[in-house]
Amino acid sequence: MHKLKKAFHKAAPASAHSSGGVPKDAECEDLKQKLAIIRAALKTTEDTIKRTENNWKDIFVTEYKTMEELSQRYPDPDSVRDTSKTYATAAAQMQQEFNTRSASTMDYHQIAAKVSAATANIKGMEPLYKQLEELRVDYEMYNIKFSKLDLKKEKKPSEKMDEQVHRNAEKLENAKTNYEVKLKEVVDKQRLLWSRREPAYRAAYTAYFLLQAHMMDVMDKNSQAIYKYASAHEGDVETLTLSSITV
Repeated sequence: MHKLKKAFHKAAPASAHSSGGVPKDAECEDLKQKLAIIRAALKTTEDTIKRTENNWKDIFVTEYKTMEELSQRYPDPDSVRDTSKTYATAAAQMQQEFNTRSASTMDYHQIAAKVSAATANIKGMEPLYKQLEELRVDYEMYNIKFSKLDLKKEKKPSEKMDEQVHRNAEKLENAKTNYEVKLKEVVDKQRLLWSRREPAYRAAYTAYFLLQAHMMDVMDKNSQAIYKYASAHEGDVETLTLSSITV
């Protein structure tokens, strides 16, 4: 019967300002919203890190395919072909380093794992929010019922009514205690998670920038030969005119 009454109450909840209505805790609701925003931001960074890793993989694969194809199709055995082959080999090495990277040794992976833990902790609050709301509804239902019985008792006092009011007063007190205990548990955890927002954001940014730095280092150390070749011929190719076919 209690579950049925509770279902009806949820379908037509009492106003927080009505007699016996129990409003949702303002601090809890505020922190719930703030933590949801933090989780969304951190989750976006997590997804960006994964997407950026894939983008770097695509870069290494594309560079290898481009240089390999150029070296095979270029007709002359000169420095252009040699440089293409050299860079194709370097691009293959970049792919190898990318594919054999270890999550346990990559600093950005270790930091990103901490970000994932932070988002998981915030998401882990959802069952507690549901429990808290169930207890708030119980508290509100008994509070409304007690208010009505108390008013009825004033109008028509009787021993039977006294007993009914007493029974519901005990139920109300239990419901109130259960709700307040759970509310304290939830808010304490919310405050703790909120206090960790700065290091969580810092970890997210750090993981992302370390990822970029690592991949750029992989490219840089394997690309010195092509950098030197390009620098040496920069002046020459700037003066080339390839658009005209006039002879």
